[in-house]
Amino acid sequence: MITINLLPEEYKKEFAYEKTKRFFTFVFLSLYFIVIVFSLLLFGAYFFLKVELSTWQEKIDAEKTDEKVKRILGLEETIKLTNKKIQTINNAKKEKTEVSKLIESIIPAVGDRIYLTSLSLNADAKKVSLSGFALSRDDVLKFESFLKNSQFVKEGTLVSPKSNILKRENIDFQFSFNIK
Repeated sequence: MITINLLPEEYKKEFAYEKTKRFFTFVFLSLYFIVIVFSLLLFGAYFFLKVELSTWQEKIDAEKTDEKVKRILGLEETIKLTNKKIQTINNAKKEKTEVSKLIESIIPAVGDRIYLTSLSLNADAKKVSLSGFALSRDDVLKFESFLKNSQFVKEGTLVSPKSNILKRENIDFQFSFNIK
């Protein structure tokens, strides 16, 4: 098939110009459409990633908060344990002072005629047990009277067995009482 172009030269130029114009219009519209589609895709991906990022940021903040809370709770526990240790030390110091004062007050009452063989202290119950040897019954009775009137012996708690006064001489005695 043979085609003959019978158009005048003027129309041929106009036709070529129109053809080129349509081609570039098609190319630019296609590129414009492709750019719009990619922009929409990128815009969607941007929002998706932004939401994902904020979710991860919230998780990280929550973990930091959990770590801070754990650290604070650990510190509080350490402080409580330290306070208990300090309280125990203070109580021991106070009891030590009371016991030493008790012993200091008993020593003058013992004198030359009484010998202490044992002194035991139950710090939790604040109970003291004394045992010893006295040359006479009068010495034991004087010592018992001293303990009853002592500022450290809780009133009504002094226990003196009858065996303390059965013999007249060379007496092994025992006393127990609670500390005030």
